Amino acid sequence: NRFPMLPDTECPVRFTWEDAFQKEDNTYNDIRFEEACILYNLGAMYSRLGANESRRTHDSIKNACTYFRCAAACYEKVRDQYTTYTSDLTPDLLTCQVHILLAQAHEAVLEKSLLDQRAPSVNAHVAMQISEYYQMALLNLMKPGINSIVSKRFREWRVYLTYKLSYYFALTYYCCGLIAEENKKHGQSVCYYEAAVERLKEAWKNAEKISSDKTNIFKDAHMFTNDVIMGKYKVAKRDNDSVYFEKVPTLSSLPAIQGAIVAKSQPFDCHDAEVCGQDIFQKLVPLDAHLAASEYSEEKAKLLREIIELTENKNRELETFMLCLQLNRVPLNNEYLRLPRELLDCCAAVTARPNMTKELVSAMQQLNSQHHDVTEQVDEFEQLLKIFEDNNDIIKTNKEYKDLKLNLKSIHDMMLQANESNIELHRHMTTIIEHLKILNSSLEQLEKTLPVITELD
Repeated sequence: NRFPMLPDTECPVRFTWEDAFQKEDNTYNDIRFEEACILYNLGAMYSRLGANESRRTHDSIKNACTYFRCAAACYEKVRDQYTTYTSDLTPDLLTCQVHILLAQAHEAVLEKSLLDQRAPSVNAHVAMQISEYYQMALLNLMKPGINSIVSKRFREWRVYLTYKLSYYFALTYYCCGLIAEENKKHGQSVCYYEAAVERLKEAWKNAEKISSDKTNIFKDAHMFTNDVIMGKYKVAKRDNDSVYFEKVPTLSSLPAIQGAIVAKSQPFDCHDAEVCGQDIFQKLVPLDAHLAASEYSEEKAKLLREIIELTENKNRELETFMLCLQLNRVPLNNEYLRLPRELLDCCAAVTARPNMTKELVSAMQQLNSQHHDVTEQVDEFEQLLKIFEDNNDIIKTNKEYKDLKLNLKSIHDMMLQANESNIELHRHMTTIIEHLKILNSSLEQLEKTLPVITELD
């Protein structure tokens, strides 16, 4: 509100940005265009940070996933909250990029899951979700008008997306084959492994449509995956043909695998100080506010001067009156000041509770009564147990009876300790009650109980 920078407002500013694909300058007198371009570049920066992660450690994999999620959130915000100012901000193209980034975030999750040796069922759902994201990205890329926007990159992007789509379909079928193999469904495992091999062949066939130097980034991973899946397929087919003889179903007859979203976009508040830092204009205030603050300060100072002047006049009147009374010549009895302030506070606290001594005596009597009752019960139980023991000689060898005797002995020992504690408590309570009586006495009597300090000349 301090800087109205929208079109047809008080302070419009011309913002110029270069189109990400056409390399043409675009200028608008609209702060929202600036915000959209900044968010777009933040998304590009986050995606680059995610791509630059080595993913050789668990922390690196986690960081890559977070970067891709933040990048997806930037593009989603540009798509949903801002006008399509330029061709590179087209909603279909932004949606394509969002799906690619979310797919890459899920790739990091899948890589972490494979390193942690999670169950094949978990990996199958994640791999299927990656395939679905790449499929949606490919559909948005193929929409009318996108080809003319990305121009030279269109064919390369299409090949990459097609390769990734087929590659993660192959991983999905491979994980499904592992699940079928664990469940002793050997025919289904052969079907899934065969579908995975076909998908890998299809993926590499699409990858070869572009230059070999750009396919080298896939080559090692593709060859490793192909060796693993082909090895599982050959073993599963051989075992089924020679041992199990199960019918190999068609892929369409098997249940479809549903993708699982495990990494959503991670938006952030661009107004949060922890994200964007402190407001650089926080000390900048309008001129009207300056004038109002100046008037307020002047009125405040005027009122303060009046109050100070009134206070000083009253102080002078009070000093004159006190001099007239000549209180310094009046002999005052300050003997009560000999008692320490802490002692007076204790006396006041005791006086405020006149029944404190009675409450302590009552509590001690109640404790004695309970101790006496428990002692009688224990003695009675010992007598009954002795009578039972005299009448039943066989019971002495019983384990539960021995445990009971041990427990009874422990109780007896504890009662002795409790009796000693009661005696000690009685001794202390007697002393405390005497102290309470002293504190509850008058100041003159209390002063007499204190030791006399001889004053030195």
